[in-house]
Amino acid sequence: MVFIFFLALGSILQGVGALVSFIGVGTLIAGYLYPKTGKELTDAVEEFEKK
Repeated sequence: MVFIFFLALGSILQGVGALVSFIGVGTLIAGYLYPKTGKELTDAVEEFEKK
């Protein structure tokens, strides 16, 4: 019975670890894709508002 509990807990923790990993990877990708400085951000907003 205890072994089944630890087996289930292990799969849950693997899922949590995968979720945290994917959030980290997504944050890294977003950091490379989106504007980094205030001027770039302002230019992007002004470009969007022209549409």
